[in-house]
Amino acid sequence: MAKTATRNVGKAEFMCLLNQYNAENLCQTKFQYYAQQVEDPQLRNMLENFSNQCQQRTSRLASMLQECGGGNYIST
Repeated sequence: MAKTATRNVGKAEFMCLLNQYNAENLCQTKFQYYAQQVEDPQLRNMLENFSNQCQQRTSRLASMLQECGGGNYIST
C-alpha cells in the first residue's frame, strides 16, 4: 500500500487552490456546453480545445487539493 505525501499549505494557499479549481471546473463545463451549441466546425473545435485545457488544469488542481487533504472539496 503506497503512502501519499501530504503537502503542508496554509489556509490562504488552500483557499486559492480551491477557488482556482472551482473556476477551472466551471470554465470547462461552459466551454463544453458552448461547443455543443455551435454549428461552425472551427469554432466548435476551438471551444473543445479550451474545454480540454480547462479539464487538464482541473485535474492538476484536484491532485494538489488531494495532497493538501482537501479531497472532500473535489466534485466528481
